[in-house]
Amino acid sequence: AVVYSRDPIFPKKYEKEIAEAVAKVGVKWSDFQLTDNSCRAAESRLEEIENDLIFVETKVAGNLQVVTRNIGDEIQLLEKAALKEAEIIEKEIEKDVIQAEKEVESGFRKLFKWR
Repeated sequence: AVVYSRDPIFPKKYEKEIAEAVAKVGVKWSDFQLTDNSCRAAESRLEEIENDLIFVETKVAGNLQVVTRNIGDEIQLLEKAALKEAEIIEKEIEKDVIQAEKEVESGFRKLFKWR
């Protein structure tokens, strides 16, 4: 449990009274944690802006890493697809070359009446 007070440090004069009160509901005063309720000086406007910039920079850097990773993945996928297409085109060209060679050979045979 936590005890809050208006003072920066819990006033010892209330400790016995509160210990007795919480004991009535089955709670031990020793289970409570006293807090430091002192107020720190407010940060200046410049400090606030600096801290905001650090926060934003951290978020942007994290997002940039994710975007860079995603772009890298997309590039790899595109590269694989391009290589696959290149292989298909190469096979089609090979078929066309073989067909053209056969047509040229057939034309020469007809021209010179070879068998």
